Amino acid sequence: MFFLLVIVICTLFTILFNSLAAKLARLEVSQKEYEALLKKQFDLQQHEEPQEDVSGEVETARQSLDTAVSVYNTSIGRFPGIMAAGIFGFKAIPIEEDSDLE
Repeated sequence: MFFLLVIVICTLFTILFNSLAAKLARLEVSQKEYEALLKKQFDLQQHEEPQEDVSGEVETARQSLDTAVSVYNTSIGRFPGIMAAGIFGFKAIPIEEDSDLE
């Protein structure tokens, strides 16, 4: 009878231990997934700031291009640039107000 009780107790402890081990394994996986999620979130935050910087640089470059195109269009529309433009086939460049890049 004592041995039967010991076997039952050992079996219950084994079941309890296996259940606890499985829950701990799931908790460890959840912790790793959480750490990976935090890393992804941190990486995304790091990439947002440079994107804003690049957007500003693109806007500055676009303004510079628009200025250069305006100067070019003005110079080929006035004398003596109009004569050189006619001889060499230079044409006015349209300035795009809104780009489709956004």
